Amino acid sequence: MSLRLYFGLSRAIVTVPSPPIRFLLYPSQGVEQQHVRAELLGRALSLRMGRLVQVVTARSYEALSQAIAENQVEIAWATAEQCAMFAHRAWAVLRAVRFGHDHYYAALVCRVDEASTLEDLRGCRAAWVIPQSLGGYLLIARRLEALGYPPATFFSNERFYGSYPRALRAVLLGEADVTSVLSSQPDEVHARASMSKYLEGAERLLKPILFSEPTPSDGLILTRRLSEEDAAALRSIFVELSKGGNGLDPLIAPFHVDGFVPSSNASPRASNPWLRRGSSFLALTLDEEDRCLSAWAATDTALGRKVRELLGRTLTEILGPQAARLQALTRLARHDGTQGQVPYNQEEQGEIRSYMVEVAVKPPNPEHPKPAVLLQLRDITEHPPLEEHLFRLASFPLMHPAPMLELEMTGAVRYANPAAHEFFPDLTVQLQDHPVVQAAFTWARAGEEQRPARVELEGRCWELAVVPLPDSGVLRVFAQDVTSRRQMELQEAKWAQELQVKNDALPTALSQLREAQNRLILQDRLAALGTLTAGIAHELRNPLNFVNSFSALSADLCEEVVHELTALHDKQGFEPPAHLQQNLMDLATNVKKIQAHGQRMERIIHAMLAHSRGGQGERRDVSLNALLADAIHLVSQSNRFHYPSFNIQFEQEFDASVGKMQLVPQEISQIATNLLENACHAVNAKWERLGRDFQGRIRVTTAGRQDSVELHFHDNGTGIPLNIRDKILTPFFTTKPAGEGTGLGLSLSHEIIVKGYGGTLRFESEEGVFTTFIITLPR
Repeated sequence: MSLRLYFGLSRAIVTVPSPPIRFLLYPSQGVEQQHVRAELLGRALSLRMGRLVQVVTARSYEALSQAIAENQVEIAWATAEQCAMFAHRAWAVLRAVRFGHDHYYAALVCRVDEASTLEDLRGCRAAWVIPQSLGGYLLIARRLEALGYPPATFFSNERFYGSYPRALRAVLLGEADVTSVLSSQPDEVHARASMSKYLEGAERLLKPILFSEPTPSDGLILTRRLSEEDAAALRSIFVELSKGGNGLDPLIAPFHVDGFVPSSNASPRASNPWLRRGSSFLALTLDEEDRCLSAWAATDTALGRKVRELLGRTLTEILGPQAARLQALTRLARHDGTQGQVPYNQEEQGEIRSYMVEVAVKPPNPEHPKPAVLLQLRDITEHPPLEEHLFRLASFPLMHPAPMLELEMTGAVRYANPAAHEFFPDLTVQLQDHPVVQAAFTWARAGEEQRPARVELEGRCWELAVVPLPDSGVLRVFAQDVTSRRQMELQEAKWAQELQVKNDALPTALSQLREAQNRLILQDRLAALGTLTAGIAHELRNPLNFVNSFSALSADLCEEVVHELTALHDKQGFEPPAHLQQNLMDLATNVKKIQAHGQRMERIIHAMLAHSRGGQGERRDVSLNALLADAIHLVSQSNRFHYPSFNIQFEQEFDASVGKMQLVPQEISQIATNLLENACHAVNAKWERLGRDFQGRIRVTTAGRQDSVELHFHDNGTGIPLNIRDKILTPFFTTKPAGEGTGLGLSLSHEIIVKGYGGTLRFESEEGVFTTFIITLPR
């Protein structure tokens, strides 16, 4: 079935998932694998109940009691006292069964070579589990108090180690002398059986010296926060946990129990047989001939036989030929008191089963004056490989630091590992509305070709790897914290954007740099040219003054000579020769021409000096439109004076937004005057060629831009020929007749605009039609 088809079917049967069942355990006193198995139990219960069962360990016994009292949990794994305290508020209390009993004892144990009586322990060091632990402290402490040995004064030092394994190891290593452990019965066999769960063979180095009074077992409280139906279902599941063939035997490992039974009013000493296919534990007492004196098992069946049928039989009759290895061990125990444990295989009904066998010597007593041998067999056929397999499978999601979830296609959260609950604390509240769940389903519906889904939660970025399992109807979701990577990606994107902006700006910057470079070169050249021009102008000015002065004097002398000759003619009738009169007239004409060209030369020198001085004057706020209006008025009046028979129409269109600008008024007036005079010259030339039918027009406009102002000087004159357009801004180039222009007007205007103001001066023209000069001034 395809994933999209599966989603199509699932949407048709979507149901609102129920809230999770919270299963609270009392503070752990074991090892890491017990936490793994507890979480695995929660997962198995989730599958059985069809609802998420969240297994949580309480911070303390007080926190556990408070959670039950405030009705905050559905299931609680509680101490015997807590079970009794809250029984009236629960649907049911299920007592733990260990070795066939729903009650237990506490055993005070020490090293086998330490003490023979309780009095021998006075002044020793005690290693307890925690102050609230019944088996690890309270039961033995109460028993010692009742016997007149208060622990506070009886022992020289008391220390709490936090768990049974740590307390037991403290005694084995000599850090302490006594400790307390649970024991299902008040005898050495059961005490050592209890210790073997933690010490794996080293329990033979310890012995019990005192047992407490019995107390009801700890157990499970099914609170009334559950519905009656859910409570009944859970009660059935827990009661059936350890019955043969259901495959859930390893799941009760975190409780160190054989199973659970409903709490009753029976005597705490009453035995509760735990029906199974066969017992996993068998204890035999053997005499000197290895004949069974007594037999005990958690059920009435062991090794394929009824337990009562084992009495009086030899070890060989009980176990068959395989017993030879164990007989050697029992003989060694009788000979020198050697104790130990060995693995042992036994064939039962065609099946090879594995046992761990422990041998110990039982001291003689009046009933049996000779030493007997205690033989304990524990069936470990299923547990080692199954535990290893389950732990390997379960430890990855449970101990993995990253959140992992399993989602049903209906939107229900089937499973969430501890990291998921830690990083997404509202997962159990929001369920299918949680952003992670929604993102996972959105990704799955969109197809697998897209990039992994990402979710932003409380300042952290989570990347989801979603693995659809259509056959089982599950989405498996792995969440990885990619906050650092996301921050790096955002930083890289920011850097890339900044780099792109800078790259995009490079051509403009390069163009501006080249323009600035060219402008600097031009400015340097113009400065050098200005210096040279100023020097030449100053050098020419002195001889020109002499030429102008003597030409004027010569003109006066010519007039005096003509005056004298005229007087002689009038008085004496003197008539000068004709050639002398002609020479005198030619001399007067030549002097006048010298005078005219001298004056022109003086204007050129004046323009050259003005060109070399460049931008002189102080900038101030000036109305640009007003300056242009004054220039238009002056040039129009001058044109009427020189061409009275031809009236040019002057037009102006000024943008009021231009306002005032920082300018040198004399410079802008000079530029405007030069451009207007050039326009008048071009229009007059066209009028002289076309006659009275031509109407000349000159239009001046201004336009304000965001960061600049544009000035347009338009005329409908002769235009600029193509062959001279690249020369008109060159100094001393002019198109006017000799004596009418210096060729410095446009050059000087260009220098002021570009060099003085950082603006531009350009033109557009069509020969015989129009010319428009465009000036751009930055604000």
